[in-house]
Amino acid sequence: MSAIEQFSSNGQVIQYPNHDFLTAERITSVALLSAETAYSSEQLALKILRENKIYAIPGKFSGWNYTDIVAFGFVRIETKLSARIQSRGENAFQWRLKSRQTHKKGLRGEIVMLIADYEDRLETALFPVTHPVFYRQDGALKHGFTYRPDKKSNAREDRYGMTLNKDIWNAHRDNFDLVWRVFYDNVQKL
Repeated sequence: MSAIEQFSSNGQVIQYPNHDFLTAERITSVALLSAETAYSSEQLALKILRENKIYAIPGKFSGWNYTDIVAFGFVRIETKLSARIQSRGENAFQWRLKSRQTHKKGLRGEIVMLIADYEDRLETALFPVTHPVFYRQDGALKHGFTYRPDKKSNAREDRYGMTLNKDIWNAHRDNFDLVWRVFYDNVQKL
């Protein structure tokens, strides 16, 4: 697969796979839009999605400007990036959910894309927004959660809800099919 190189507004070279459904004009406009994305998590998520043949743009350039990313024109994705930290002597990743990122029914969008930055590699997990790992037992949205990849799996549930453990992470790791399933479901609703 050949790649098309585009220059962003800050002079960086951005490479995009040359997919049949993307024309050079679309790739150029997407490269410019990506350069204007304010958050590094969104830029990284866009890059990862494109590498997996998923056409996506920043949400602020769509009708859903409250959403981080919109794939295929109407699949809304919330992105979260965490760098590796040490917590209780173990590797850990922490993500926070702020009240402005929520909606009365829970998280905005249809998919939550978690990116774990190990410094030497990235791991990505995609979850439906309804996954219990984001909610407490009473149904309220958690303020944040931690993933400890070195910890033995224990899917405990207490008043704070389901814990994100290695088994759950691995079940959703590189789950890009979820984007296609949500896309298909949305098309069926039209």
